[in-house]
Amino acid sequence: MLKGVLGIFGPITTLLIILKLVGVIHWSWVWVLLPSWAPLVIGLIGVLLLSGSEK
Repeated sequence: MLKGVLGIFGPITTLLIILKLVGVIHWSWVWVLLPSWAPLVIGLIGVLLLSGSEK
């Protein structure tokens, strides 16, 4: 199930890159590529929250 949730970020990233390249959106590349590194950030936050609750 987790793969299905995180798998949505790939198509979103692809769509945003295409929209940026054809000039439909004028966002910074940081925002366009955000969905590609969002799963990593979400995972790190989860690990930090879980490691903090063990005390």
